[in-house]
Amino acid sequence: MKNLTLLLASFAIIGSASAQNKTFTANGEQFEMVLVEGGQFAKGDPAAPENTTVGTFYIGQTEVTQNLWKAVMGKKSSPMSRNKNYPADQISWSDCQKFILKLNQITGAKFRLPTEAEREFAARGGNLTHNYKLSGGTVMGKIGWYNGNSNGGSQPVAAKAANELGIFDMSGNLWEWCSDELENGMHPMRGGCWNSTSQACWVWNANKSESTYKSDICGLRLVLDL
Repeated sequence: MKNLTLLLASFAIIGSASAQNKTFTANGEQFEMVLVEGGQFAKGDPAAPENTTVGTFYIGQTEVTQNLWKAVMGKKSSPMSRNKNYPADQISWSDCQKFILKLNQITGAKFRLPTEAEREFAARGGNLTHNYKLSGGTVMGKIGWYNGNSNGGSQPVAAKAANELGIFDMSGNLWEWCSDELENGMHPMRGGCWNSTSQACWVWNANKSESTYKSDICGLRLVLDL
């Protein structure tokens, strides 16, 4: 009886957590947004952290997939892109804005790109963090796709282990654009990608490029305010 009580309690906790997530549909394609309770964290390289506070928000459980991109935009993100449950790639920061504008018109919501701080906080596991260098673990091969296991290209989303918040591929697969604007009109990307080293996929590492840059290493993840 004691074991049964503990088991039921565990299911109740899991059900409560998942119930806080939100599911959206765009032209028949469903996608999940995970609740991230706001908090404070040490942003950036642990050798020189910056105390940062973020509010509560929702973030995509996965990177935007080719299925969702096609449902919104009417075609794949690139003729050379992989299909279905692979992440949408060959996407510039400017392309992200066009996609989000159409998605918001379809859903009536106000999706956007994450800030660097929001994306790093979610990648670290939010308030449930175990302070891993990688998002959700210590072994890159178990939690994401990088140059050691990707076979030379991106892979289907959610095929590896999720992090503490139940979010997939926050380390590896594709670099994800962030909303921040840097010097000379550059924009940051976070997460590393399928041809990155494990170190490049650490939760605080960043890349950047101009708003028109697109490549098979670039994708996006959505954020939604409460």
